[in-house]
Amino acid sequence: MDGSEEEIFLNDEEVTDIFQQTAYRNSTRLASLNGVWSMELIIKTDVGGAKVKAWYVLNLLCDPMIQHGCGIQDDDNSTIGSACDMLHNNEICIREGNSTTYDFTCGNMQTDISDWSDAVMLYHLGYQVDVPGYHQYEDTGRFVGHFSLTFPQMNVTEYNQTHEEPEGRRYVDIYTTRYVNSVYSNKIYMPQECNVFNDKNFEQLGGQEALNWTIHYQRYPPEYDVYEPYLDTCDNGDANPIMPLFTFLFSRSTKPPFDEIIDFDLKYKLFVAPSDSGGMEFLKGLGLPIDGPYCFNGELKGYTFDFSFNSIEGNDYVQFEHACIEGEPCLSLAYSKCSLCSDIEVRESSGGTTIQVGILIWLILSITFIGSFFICSIVNNIKNRKRIRLLEIELNTVGDPSQNVSNTYDLIANENDVVGEGNPTEPLISLVNADEVSLNTNASHPLSFRPKGPEMKNDPSEGDFTAATSVENSLL
Repeated sequence: MDGSEEEIFLNDEEVTDIFQQTAYRNSTRLASLNGVWSMELIIKTDVGGAKVKAWYVLNLLCDPMIQHGCGIQDDDNSTIGSACDMLHNNEICIREGNSTTYDFTCGNMQTDISDWSDAVMLYHLGYQVDVPGYHQYEDTGRFVGHFSLTFPQMNVTEYNQTHEEPEGRRYVDIYTTRYVNSVYSNKIYMPQECNVFNDKNFEQLGGQEALNWTIHYQRYPPEYDVYEPYLDTCDNGDANPIMPLFTFLFSRSTKPPFDEIIDFDLKYKLFVAPSDSGGMEFLKGLGLPIDGPYCFNGELKGYTFDFSFNSIEGNDYVQFEHACIEGEPCLSLAYSKCSLCSDIEVRESSGGTTIQVGILIWLILSITFIGSFFICSIVNNIKNRKRIRLLEIELNTVGDPSQNVSNTYDLIANENDVVGEGNPTEPLISLVNADEVSLNTNASHPLSFRPKGPEMKNDPSEGDFTAATSVENSLL
């Protein structure tokens, strides 16, 4: 095959113009989207030893339920499926009636349960913050899923009106991502090993509620920032985290051999709600691609890592691969057992980007960071002393040992404290009276830090696999 126009066939359909977009979604191109997609962000400072790392790894597999996929012809019978507007209106073709009827209609991706999709997705995410005196490591532990996706076709001519084509290439097909409410949607579970989410926020940050909000927002223009109304204020309610939305661009060389490649465009911010925001504020002050705080659960405690990436333009901070990245999570148990791929490419990590902070700026930010903790500590201690004093006054026990009171009040240390272990805590006030009524307070110390978590393990018995120098997938 020499690349001549007469020998170009797509989906068994001859194309006289090799740059003409086909009227049908191309199954070969859609199949090429399956596999592992890895995003890694590593940023270090030139002084001070500060480092932040975040990752988001996707496994895409063909959905076996695609067997039930359907399409509706337009009145002119020109294009199958276009009567259901997946791209703009969150519509998807669904079957009505029972298992023996063939009545099709356009359902809603969010409110109706679709019995098919193009692919299912599982994700693994996490982040690590290392600042002198502060370490935080949180991740999902295992892959989370399944999420059902469809890939509606975009019009190349319309896309080119607002975007430039790569030099020496022309776009021949474009697909974007749409999430679907499916039979898998109520089976999205938080892994037991997960510590980046908890039982109170998992649904919002990475579960079914995040899926529903993604379906709601995916109709908006890609440039729309869904978190901006909630930055530095809770007047507009809580931010609603969403899943990543990709655009896949297939382009063909304008010169022989007319090779075809995939480019991708992603505008995505990974939303997290750390238990301690001090490290995030410090890193944000260094100019890292971290935004916040956003309102989440009524408090300004949400932050985002900016993973926006365009493979044509590149990104100084983010490495994006249609493969595994060495040292990062790689394959979910579902992919390792069910995929037909026998060899997964593992690419070397870029090692991250070092930003020029400068000694003076580092010292200023370090002093500010440490000083904020001491201020919080002092304020917390003053408040606790006031509460103790007011409590003593209210109970009429201050400085009058001659009072004949039937109740006895003792200020004792926290019985759970062990000398030399753990962080210091505020005293435990135990109020014991004749009726055996007690009041306890145990305020944690403001300078307590989360220890750095364990490294990833390559233990196949645990289900998910971390990328090493090579990955072999034995199908069971």
